[in-house]
Amino acid sequence: MQRQESFDRWLDLYRTTAYAHPTHRIVGLFAERALLYGQQAGRERQILDVLRHVASIPLPFESKERILALINGATCLVAAGQTLVSPERSFEGVF
Repeated sequence: MQRQESFDRWLDLYRTTAYAHPTHRIVGLFAERALLYGQQAGRERQILDVLRHVASIPLPFESKERILALINGATCLVAAGQTLVSPERSFEGVF
């Protein structure tokens, strides 16, 4: 339960930051982590929506291509019912 709440708090902060400052490099820097935590919290589609919003910004910015690649990869995996998190990844000690 505590771990779930930690993911939720982290994801809420990420979403707020991404909507307020979509072209800031921190949004791109933590995009993959947001997807992974989103899956752990059952919020992967919500995070994909955030990333799609960020990618739709009609300006070039540093992490746009990376975010687009993450969206494409994650969308394919979610559609196929596959996991975004590889089993060897561990989130112990993250919080």
